[in-house]
Amino acid sequence: MSLQRDRITSFRKSAVKKEKPLIQHPIDSQPSISEIPHAQALVDERCMNLSEKEVMDLFEKMMEDMNLNEERKAPLRDKDLSTKREMVVQYISATAKSHECTLSSQEYIHELRSGISDEKLLNCLESLRVSLTSNPVSWVNNFGHEGLGLLLDALEKLLDKKQQESIDKKNQHKLIQCLKAFMNNKYGLQRILGDERSLLLLSRAIDPKQPHMMTETVKILSAICIVGEENILDKLLGAITTAAERHSREERFSQIVEGLENHEFIQLQVACMQLINALVTSPEDLDFRIHLRNEFLRCGLKKILPALKDKENDELDIQLRVFDENKDEDHFELSHRLNDIKAEMEYPLRKCCCNFEVFHLLYNMLKDTSSENYFLSILQHFLLIRNDYYVRPQYYKIIEECVSQIVLHCSGMDPDFKYRGRMDINFTHLVGLYSLSSFTLFFYVFFCLDLVWLGILSVLWKYACQLQNLVKNLPEQKELNALAELKDEYNDLAEPEQFGVVMSSVKMLRARLNGILFRLMFEEHVNNIKPDIMAVTLACEELKKSESFSKLLELVLFLGNYMNSGSRNAQSLGFNISFLCKIRDTKSSDQKTTLLHFLAEICEENYRDILKFPDELQHVESASKVSAQTLKSNLDSMNQQIQRLEKDLENFPKSQDEHDKFVEKMSISFCAREQYEKLSNMHNNMTKLYENLGEYFTFDPKAISIEEFFGDLSNFRTLFLEALKENNKRRELEEKTKRAKLAKEKAERERLERQKKKQQLIDMNKEGDETGVMDSLLEALQSGAAFRDRRKRTPRAQGKGDSALLGPWTEQLQLGCKHSSLELFGKDLPAVFTGLLLGRELL
Repeated sequence: MSLQRDRITSFRKSAVKKEKPLIQHPIDSQPSISEIPHAQALVDERCMNLSEKEVMDLFEKMMEDMNLNEERKAPLRDKDLSTKREMVVQYISATAKSHECTLSSQEYIHELRSGISDEKLLNCLESLRVSLTSNPVSWVNNFGHEGLGLLLDALEKLLDKKQQESIDKKNQHKLIQCLKAFMNNKYGLQRILGDERSLLLLSRAIDPKQPHMMTETVKILSAICIVGEENILDKLLGAITTAAERHSREERFSQIVEGLENHEFIQLQVACMQLINALVTSPEDLDFRIHLRNEFLRCGLKKILPALKDKENDELDIQLRVFDENKDEDHFELSHRLNDIKAEMEYPLRKCCCNFEVFHLLYNMLKDTSSENYFLSILQHFLLIRNDYYVRPQYYKIIEECVSQIVLHCSGMDPDFKYRGRMDINFTHLVGLYSLSSFTLFFYVFFCLDLVWLGILSVLWKYACQLQNLVKNLPEQKELNALAELKDEYNDLAEPEQFGVVMSSVKMLRARLNGILFRLMFEEHVNNIKPDIMAVTLACEELKKSESFSKLLELVLFLGNYMNSGSRNAQSLGFNISFLCKIRDTKSSDQKTTLLHFLAEICEENYRDILKFPDELQHVESASKVSAQTLKSNLDSMNQQIQRLEKDLENFPKSQDEHDKFVEKMSISFCAREQYEKLSNMHNNMTKLYENLGEYFTFDPKAISIEEFFGDLSNFRTLFLEALKENNKRRELEEKTKRAKLAKEKAERERLERQKKKQQLIDMNKEGDETGVMDSLLEALQSGAAFRDRRKRTPRAQGKGDSALLGPWTEQLQLGCKHSSLELFGKDLPAVFTGLLLGRELL
């Protein structure tokens, strides 16, 4: 189609000289007035000879070049052929005149490629700006294929010059204006968005020393920020960061904030606030928005805002209002998060006098210093940590580890404060480390206590240990009698023989030692037997009294009959108690859950009373560790030792030594028989209770031991509690998955809405075509329309603010701190603390 148009207007090419002149001004290339009527007549003659098909093709090309949408094209297509031919003639005539009065896009490309500079470059750029503004999109398209790269090359070359003259700054400004004109249509805008080098060069062109150029530059960046793809913000922030690093600036936003300090150029201040609003309102994440806003405030925006608000300028007031409204919305959303963790903070706040003293000391140390803003930003970031009971401690462990490594470093040198890169550190080894170290400390403390008690017990029982060794190694009576005959030779004997001579003089030595040893060990034997008897006795009583456990058995029987309906086991009257542990073996078709999990879920939903049975069967676990055979054997052994002691005391000969009170002490103070009778009665009662339990649950107590029976019940109790926990975890996981799915769907809807709104921003020009895109975006930025409804927000309740939302929390804070911390802070303690967390002091 373009060939057909070129064929009609080919007379222009013959009038152009073969040698292309240097560009001075568009008027230099105009033809003489005498040539125009001849050219016009030639065009009219050729147009009249066009066929109907050629007229229709040229008519469609004309509408396309005019960037008309389908709605605008429809009424024009309804015109008759003669009207269309007349419109085509006018279009071709205008195109021919345009070609005669301006240079082609390739001629501009040729001049830019030739490396012109200074005044020649300035004239070329001014002419190019006019051409980019006045020519149709097809002309911009032809120029953009190679011309955009040449413009960026020229801008980069000028920005890299260390000594910039006045003409260089003018050329930079003209290049920015050319880029703005190039972007004033969809094609040019897409080309700029797709070239990351353009973002970096535009970021480098932010120069407060050139206020006019900076105004144009920040406006372009603002438009790019609100209309680009999802990752355009990351690219733009990366470009701004790289530009700041090239000039060794401590703060990447310092140039933007410095532009706000130029009170002589109000339009520059408006443009800088537009860029700040575009950057701060773009992220969907609350933490990222707060982070960017705080970074601007730390960079100096906090000090400048009062002076900006005092200015009387409608455009600036709009941008400041947008900034404040978005800040308040973020505060409201942050207060919701604070309200979510209110309950978890209630208890610590009531016992945090010492914590508040530390906070008060730290806050006073940093107040009114350059560190204060960073400290408040850290507190705000702490509030943004994910509110998860299990995950949040891991975050704080990692943060504590990082802070300790930074503060407590041993190199003797300060860290690199200029480092802003990402720390790629593997923290997986820290997971669980704190709990392990706590357990080790706990174990160590109690191990030390056990060592103390072990020393005490070693003193109390050292005689028992000596007696045991003595009884074990005591010689036979014949050997003792032989040693007794050596009594007269005592002084000539070795020490072991002397000890044997002395021991041989004691009558009924073995009986005495056995009696004393039994008395020393008797209390230990009783303490080993009695708790086991009590555990089984209490477990039997708990089982018979537990109504919740009876209902559980009834429910299990009902489930079993329902599942076995139609089989030979249907309508069963009971089941073996050992079957309870086998419930877990019955799994669902997807192998993800078991019958035990289903039973626990049924109890949670419909039979809450059954959930009490684990608490009602407290002694089942201890009873499961009791061996009835071992218990009876210990009682029989105790009885035999008591009988032997009683027999020895009866047969003990009367001693001639008045100091020998063995029989007297053992008979009067030692009541072993009485305690044994109590233990025996308790054991008999335990056995009877267990037999009654067998009759109650219809099992043979002789075939099923106590250890086996209560072991099954203890295992089932443990498995049931685990099933409850696993059900809760599964529900939490399902809820999290559901929330994540809803959040993902919501994010996708919002993303599509944002794309639609971005498209509406591009299409909001009155002509309805694709030109004037940058003008529309800048108009939307200036009016504040670009920032309206950029994300879904939680509506603020009418008549209620943050104080209403945080009222219960601050009230409990006041009640919980009535001591030193409250005296330190005074009456404004809740307001100060809440204000700090919400960023009121910072913002």
